[in-house]
This record gives sequence, structure tokens and C-alpha cells, in this order.
Amino acid sequence: MTNKECIKKLRDNAELAQASYFYFDLLKDSNDTPRKIYELDSNNNKIKDENYPRGYKEIPINLEHIISKEYQGQEVLINLKQDNTWQSNLLNTLNEKSNLDKLNGEFGELQTKEFLKKYDLLDYYPKDNSRGFHACLFQDKESKAYTFAIRGSFDSKDYVEADFINLLMQSSVPRDYFEKMLNFYKSCAKKYPAITQPKSLNVVGHSLGGCLAQLFALSFATDKESSIIKEVYTFNSPGAKELKPSYDILFSFPKIINNEIKESLFNTYKNTIEEKAKELHINYFNLYQSIESTFKKIIDNHISDTPAYFGIRLTTKRTKELDYTYVNYEKLPTYLFQSYQTLLHNYNNRNAKDKTTNKPYTLKIKDNTHHIETDSNNITNDNENNLIQNLGEDIEGKHYYINIGVEIDGFDRHSIKSSSILLSFYDYLLDLKVNRELLANNIQTLQDNKDKKEYKERYENCIGYKASKNKEKYQLLTALINDFMEWTYNSLRKVETIILQEEQNKYRQNIKFNKNITKKSPEKVFPLAYLLSEVSYIAKNKDSENIKKFDLYKMIDTIIQLQTAEIYIRILDKKYFDDLENKKECSVADMRAMLKCQPFMVVDKDNKEILNKHNITDLFLHKDFTRIALGILNSYESQAV
Repeated sequence: MTNKECIKKLRDNAELAQASYFYFDLLKDSNDTPRKIYELDSNNNKIKDENYPRGYKEIPINLEHIISKEYQGQEVLINLKQDNTWQSNLLNTLNEKSNLDKLNGEFGELQTKEFLKKYDLLDYYPKDNSRGFHACLFQDKESKAYTFAIRGSFDSKDYVEADFINLLMQSSVPRDYFEKMLNFYKSCAKKYPAITQPKSLNVVGHSLGGCLAQLFALSFATDKESSIIKEVYTFNSPGAKELKPSYDILFSFPKIINNEIKESLFNTYKNTIEEKAKELHINYFNLYQSIESTFKKIIDNHISDTPAYFGIRLTTKRTKELDYTYVNYEKLPTYLFQSYQTLLHNYNNRNAKDKTTNKPYTLKIKDNTHHIETDSNNITNDNENNLIQNLGEDIEGKHYYINIGVEIDGFDRHSIKSSSILLSFYDYLLDLKVNRELLANNIQTLQDNKDKKEYKERYENCIGYKASKNKEKYQLLTALINDFMEWTYNSLRKVETIILQEEQNKYRQNIKFNKNITKKSPEKVFPLAYLLSEVSYIAKNKDSENIKKFDLYKMIDTIIQLQTAEIYIRILDKKYFDDLENKKECSVADMRAMLKCQPFMVVDKDNKEILNKHNITDLFLHKDFTRIALGILNSYESQAV
């Protein structure tokens, strides 16, 4: 797989992870009847029409409404009962008043079109707008690949039950979410049996969803086989490797029971539990009695003419006089038993080593597992304000580190939206052949020279160098692009200072005349937004048809516009600037890169510079470069950043 192909895969799966947060359950009500929204005119006003029950025109919800930012916040209407009885009218009134359903899509217009062109939504869970576990099954229309996308923490139930209690306090598998995930997979497998085949399913998730994606993989794959798992992608997620399963032991009982089999079963049952109790350092006086009592209950109440499966959990209770052991059991359906069996096997062997090779126990899918971590600086393993994504230990795989520069409202380091935007930009950077070649050469150079003293002195503060010294942890691919991003962010700091000073002066002037102003002066400029806005500003001179006005909240649309117009960012490295010293004549783009200390220039698909002596005065008059970034700030939707 090439560097470009790898980044594109990371980008595509980040987008799928983000899509899992959208309210697909609002497409239909519990009776499978499509729900509706008001149709709006060009001024976003409802259209009067007495032919509709509420007096305004309504339209059925489709997938575009669900995922597009254009409809974000729009009310989703209750399907009214039509029999016109007083009971139905009363129920309609109560349901209307209590209805809080609203659309929450985040994709821009172009991103929405591209996404719907690429993927089919096959199924989703839940079918109602309930709290807790949410997931979707997507299929790529061209490759036919299936992706099981799991939503992360989104509501109070997620934060309290799954994140705080299970992951933070108990380091245990969030059972309710885990079993609903397996139930949903089972229902999908009935409709789409292809996902039961070996290496047939990609699993992706963000935050809690990424942790669940790891648990899903741990429930099917082992060190010997991949099972149904093709690839795993997690974004800013807690690790699942050390999470304790809900049961300590799993036990199966045959369908025919006679006294001889009962005695043999009891001895196996007793020995297994006693061995596990010893491993868990449980040695209380009533252990045998508890084993005997639960075995009798299972035999008397649960054994029939079909095999039965049970999960066994050991608990203790300490009193002033004695310490008690309890053997708790629960009957499990076959599919849950099999998944728990694999999960428990992987958990019990997580620290094991091969007796012959002494290699640690790892899943067979290790090379197809990808963990992506987003932060707002170039410091790896920086846990500050990243509590959830730094919990636990990930299952073995490849780690990628990406840097958003700074955080502003709506673009924080943990958000899947930030990851999706950054990876879309990285994918765009590698559309240009000269960038792909530069990246490949830099990777090879660092791999060949990482132990040399001169390279340490020159690159010791670069994330690419750090990654080359710790290749098992962070992949050089994203690390080296991060270095370019960091250098670019640094080059914009002076511009940022000028912009923010102008905004602060404007705010002080406005507050003198209007004391009720609530919108404060911004404290930061999102660097990628400035970079993209400047490139699109230059590109508009070349292709005014495809390049539209820059929108901070639709940056992926801007990237798609630049790709359509075939206008790219060429990365400039140290060698490029060194060579300028011996260059007899510098181009306008060369001089601009030097004067602004910017490690990039804008070029077309053939690597020809867009800026030249004929258009420079049209593009950049005195102080015009600050107007670009000021335009970004004017598009902020928040009161303060």
C-alpha cells in the first residue's frame, strides 16, 4: 500500500466514523413510516400550504437531510394520527409539545454529495432516538467493502455509564454497549450474510466507539486467525486490551444429562472455578459450598434437551467476621457465548509469550489495525485535556499522530470532525506527485540516518525524527506531514498577531458605542483555515467557476473545490530554500514563500506556479493578505473562541 493509499484509507474511515454520529434513526418512526421536515424557501422560512395538517409544506426526510449541515438544527416532525378522534388529537398535541428531535448533520454540500455517491447505508441502530449504543453498517458502492461504524460518547448515558464507570473506575468492558453491538451485528449478518465470511468487515469508531471497535475485534480475531475482521480503525479512543470481560469463566453443558455425566461435569466445573479463584487470590471458606449450590441450580433449572451456555463471575463480600465468595452465573445465547469465549481467551493471554519464540501474544490483525490520535501540538503522549482517549492500552496495531495546530470552538483535539478535516487535507497534499516523492524520500532518509548524530541535532524537535526513533509507536507517514503543518503554523503566527490586534481594536471601538455586544474578540485563528483560505483566494484567480467563497465550517468542501480545479499546495523543504541561494532569478512564488517564511506554494496539476508577475498585483495589494484571515473570523458562528 502506497503512502497516498494509506492516508486516503485513514481519511475515508474518519469520515465514516463521523457519519456514525448522525441521527439516521430519524428517517422513520417506530411504525416504519417516513418522518418529515418543513420545506423552507430561499430565506429559510416555512412555506404556507393548507393541504398539509400543520398548514405548512412538509417533505419526507432523506439521507441528504440527515448528514448535511444545511439542515442542521431543523425540527423533525412527529407523524400525526389522522383519525381525528379526541384521544388522537390530545396525543398529537402532547407529542408535538414534547418533541425535541432535530437534525444534526455536519457535512458541507459537496462532501454530502461525494459521501452519498460513494456509500450505501445498509442498516443502523437503534431505530428510535434512544440513548446509548449507536452504530451503522455502510457499504462502498464500488469496492463492495462493508464498514461497521460505531458512534462515540454523545449523551449523559455514554459519559456516566460507559466512560466514567466502566472505563475509568472499573477498567471493565461496558457490557450493555458491548452486547447491543453484538446484537446489532447479528441482525446485520442475517440481512447481509457476506459479513460472516473471513476478512469481510472493516470496523471503525471514534472515542468510546473506537474502544468498542477494539472489543469487537477482540471478540472475533485471535493470534491464529482474523475471522470476519478485515481492518480496524480507531480515532482518539480509549484502549480495550486490558478491559476486564463481564465473566471470569465460560461453561457449556451438554444436552443429555445422566448421573455419570453430572458427576464428571461437576468435577470439571469445580476444578475450573477453584483454579480461577486461586488466580484471582480468592480463598474464602464458603467457596466449595457456593460452587456446589450454583451447579445444582444450573442442573435443576436450566438444563434441557439442547446445549446450554453460561457465564460465571466470582465476587466477594467482606464482613467483620468472615469473607464470603459468591459464584454468580447467567445463561447466554450461543452467539454471545462464542464472542465472550474469544474475548476471554484474548484477555487471559494478553500478557502471554510464545514458548518457542518468546514473542508477545498479538492478534493476527495487528498489521491491519490503525489507531489515529489527534492533538493540538507536536508533543506525543501529551495527556493534558485528553483523559478519555488516553485511558487504557490499545490492541496492537499501527499508530498515527496528527496535529491540528490550535483548538477553537467546534474544532477541538478530541473531535472526530477535526480528525476528518486534517486527514482530508493530508490526502489533498498527496494528490500532487512532487509531494508524494518528497514524502517518500524523507521517510527513507530518516529511516537510514535516524541514529546519526547530525540528524539528531538537526531534527530532534521534529515529530518525524521522534517517530523514526520509535517506529513501533508512531508511523513516519503522518509524522512527517505533521512537521510540514507545524512549520506552516509557525509561519502564520505573525499574521495571526496582526489579525487579532485589528479585531481587538475593532471590538474596543464597538463596545464604546454598544455596551450590549456579546460577541467577543477572538483569541485564536485556526491555522488550517487560514492556510486553506489563502490557497482558495489565490486559486479563485485561476478558476473562479469551481472555487467558491471560503467557509470555516465547510473546509472539506474547500478541499474538494481545489481538487476539482486541480490546484494544489506544493510542500517546500529545506533543500528547496537552500537551492534558492544559487538561483539566478526567483519567481514571484519563490519570493513570496521566502518573504512570508511559508514552506509551500500554490501550483497546478503540472506543478506550475499559480502566482506570477502578471497576477500578483491583482491578488495581493497593501495589507490584502490580512483581509483573507479577517474573512475567516467573520464567519465564526460562536460568540467567542
